[in-house]
Amino acid sequence: MNAQSQPSNRRNSSRRRSWLLASTLLGMALVLLPVVAQAQTQGPRSCGIAVLQGPATVERNGQSLNAAAGAVLTTNDKLVTGPQARVEIRCNDGIRLNVGADTTLELSTLVAGGAARQNVVLRLLNGIVRVALPALRSWRRFEVQTPSAVASVRATDWIVQAEKSGATAVFVVEGQVLASNRAGSEGAFLQAGEGIDFRADGGMAATIRWGEARVKRTMDAVMPR
Repeated sequence: MNAQSQPSNRRNSSRRRSWLLASTLLGMALVLLPVVAQAQTQGPRSCGIAVLQGPATVERNGQSLNAAAGAVLTTNDKLVTGPQARVEIRCNDGIRLNVGADTTLELSTLVAGGAARQNVVLRLLNGIVRVALPALRSWRRFEVQTPSAVASVRATDWIVQAEKSGATAVFVVEGQVLASNRAGSEGAFLQAGEGIDFRADGGMAATIRWGEARVKRTMDAVMPR
């Protein structure tokens, strides 16, 4: 092994150790964090479209329905937005999703059919979504999955963007996010203002603080026009 490769190997080893530690800490948090207010942990979660700008459809049970403000969403609905569209979804437990244009988002287990305290999974096939979670939670773990990455949290505000190429970007507005590739072999804890990029093959770039221009471009993509 030459001298130039040794510093790189040490950095990679350090990153792997940090990732294993982060995964361990998250697992401990899932077990040790206390149960919160009863009002947030009982009954099913209901969600609906609060704001609609531009064309969007909801795919349900093999049918494609025109989206409309005030429409109630159900388990496993798929939201598909058109060019320049914006959709805001709100749930009765305080969850808010802001969906940008040209996005396909599977709501999967967002709408709870039974007891509310369960894992929530969203599948972002392409496009962009901003997720804002309240401090009082009615879920155990909240994940946004893309073809190349997984972002999971308990309570925070973050944005996930999935390109048609399969690449994924994750940016944290507030709080902390644990972002990893789909294989779980690489990942990092992101703080507010930090972002990370995953290639389609799951390779991970370094965590960085995003510049003002990229933050503005990303935020604009999910804000109502």
